[in-house]
Amino acid sequence: MRCLGPCVMFYLAAVVSDYYVPWKDMVEHKIQSGSHLLDVQLVQVPKMLSVLRKDWAPLAFCVSFKRQIQTFF
Repeated sequence: MRCLGPCVMFYLAAVVSDYYVPWKDMVEHKIQSGSHLLDVQLVQVPKMLSVLRKDWAPLAFCVSFKRQIQTFF
């Protein structure tokens, strides 16, 4: 990606990119719609933003989001 310079764009969606299902836990066939209980266990994705910015594509255009916790009184 580094060789593409400013022609690269990363768009990191909020929350969706925070967790994933490991390959070893993926089902091999379609999940049956008749099942009443679906248990999905997600694993947190390693922090990669600094690796993307510093090592992979330092000139890339990067859009990322950070969750903001708001407290209302």
